[in-house]
Amino acid sequence: MGMEDGTLYVMMGDTEQPDKVTTWKRRMHGWSWGEISKGYNQSDQPRGFGRTVLAIDPTTKKVLWHHRED
Repeated sequence: MGMEDGTLYVMMGDTEQPDKVTTWKRRMHGWSWGEISKGYNQSDQPRGFGRTVLAIDPTTKKVLWHHRED
């Protein structure tokens, strides 16, 4: 998502799998994504990909244009 000159640009993709709420005690600095979320540590990364790009006027919520890739 990004905005330029009053237009909101959005890339949309498939619904991402939700992560479980995770808590643990760690006595070292930093963390491992594998400890926090099994979803971030998959060999086939399902997050952050999209095939549809939209330009939206946020004031009117009107889609100004869209483009989809197969």
